[in-house]
Amino acid sequence: MDIKNIQKEINRIGWKSFSGPEYYEPDRVSGALSSLISLKKESLNDEVYNDVLSAIGNNHAGTYYPAVQKALKYIIQTAISGNTEIAKNCALNILIDLYASFCPEIGNYNLVNSEELEQKVLNIIEASKEKLNNFINDELESSRNRQLAKELLDYVAEK
Repeated sequence: MDIKNIQKEINRIGWKSFSGPEYYEPDRVSGALSSLISLKKESLNDEVYNDVLSAIGNNHAGTYYPAVQKALKYIIQTAISGNTEIAKNCALNILIDLYASFCPEIGNYNLVNSEELEQKVLNIIEASKEKLNNFINDELESSRNRQLAKELLDYVAEK
């Protein structure tokens, strides 16, 4: 995973175009995603997890904003092929929350309604099933991350 090129790509995205609820702060998204893909210290895992979920949604309320549509690409990419076990762990935990317990909050965003956004999120995550299955079977991956990937796939199978 080429962190510098991905960070440049993330920084080029027009996060303001996703508008959303009044609490959405588009300027936080790039930094939060960059912190995720470059996460190396276990001691920062919880902080980065909360930063990402708070940048693309309201972590305390269990909601995600329209920016999640673009952010998911980088979260999934980190979960499956991140540079560190810790970054993968954090990304997998984010995906589980987004898929299993969070719901959309669109505010004044009018390109999709809540139901469409929720379906997009589910579809994007479900599209990574094959890669997650490969991840689970990769003996080189940590057991904790293989377990998280299995949990995510179990949630996908339930829906």
